[in-house]
Amino acid sequence: MVYIFTKTLLVSETTAGRIKDITEPGNYLDVDPFAYGLKGPSSIVPLPDGRIYVCETSGNRIVDISMGGESSDNIPFIDGLKRPYSLTYLDNNLEVVERESVSSNRVLKINPDTGSKNVLIKNIPAVPMPGLEGILPQSAFPDDWEYEWSMFSSCAGWKTKIRAEDGNEFSVSSSSALGQIVKDPESESDYMDIVKNGHLIASGLDWKGGMIQHPTNKMLYVTQPHKGTILEVDPFDSRDYRFQAPIIQGLNMPTCVRFSPDGNSLYVCSAPTGSIWKLSGFQA
Repeated sequence: MVYIFTKTLLVSETTAGRIKDITEPGNYLDVDPFAYGLKGPSSIVPLPDGRIYVCETSGNRIVDISMGGESSDNIPFIDGLKRPYSLTYLDNNLEVVERESVSSNRVLKINPDTGSKNVLIKNIPAVPMPGLEGILPQSAFPDDWEYEWSMFSSCAGWKTKIRAEDGNEFSVSSSSALGQIVKDPESESDYMDIVKNGHLIASGLDWKGGMIQHPTNKMLYVTQPHKGTILEVDPFDSRDYRFQAPIIQGLNMPTCVRFSPDGNSLYVCSAPTGSIWKLSGFQA
C-alpha cells in the first residue's frame, strides 16, 4: 500500500515486512527501509499529533512506527486483532477492517488514546481475492498455512474517509467480493442491514481493491484489480456501476490508490510487478 504524508511518500511491502520512503522516483530494491521487522505491514495512517500507525496483518496488531527503524520489538498500540488490513482515522477514532471468519470481515472503531474498541459493522461478506495465491508466500503462514491463507483479509475489504463540500466527514466500507461500497452506520450494524436501510453507495463493481477520495472534486476513485481499471464513484449518491466506463484502464492488477495533496498526481500500486505508477497531470 502507498500513503502520502504531506511531501513524504511511504509504501508498505507486506511480504517483506518493511516500509520504504519512496518520495523520489527510482529503483528501491536495495534502499534502506524507513521501518522494518514488521509482520505483514499493510495500511498506514498518520494521526494529527504525528503518530504513524500501521496494521501488521500477519502479526494481528497495530503498531506505532513514528520513529522508524527496527520495529519487531515495538510495543503494539493494540494487539489481539485478526488479520487487520485497511485502516482510517475519523472523529478522533481509528477504524480498521479485520477478518471476522473465513467468509466475513468486520469493522472495529478504536480509541487511539485508550485502546478501547467497539464493533461498527459485522458480517461483511469476504473471501481472499483470487490471484494473490502466488504473491503471499507459504512462509507467511508457517503453521496451518492453508487455513491461515483463507483467513488473510488482503484486498477482501477496504475503507476510507469522505469529506463533503460543507466540511462534514464520514467513512465508507466495502465488500470487495460483492463489488459494493456502503456508508458506515453511526452504531453497530450488520452489513446486510446497512444495504437494506438504503446506505448502499455503489454496486455492480467488479472485485474491487483500494479506494480514495479526490481532494478537490470529492469523487471516490476505486481500483478493480482483475479488470486493471480505475472507476470514478460518486460517494454522495447510490447507483449501479456495472455499465460505467473506467477513467483508467490497462493497469496490471492495481490495488491501492492515492492522490497527491493537490490532486494532480495519482499513485497506483501493482502487487504482481512490485511497482507504483505515478500518473502526472491527473485531471478529474
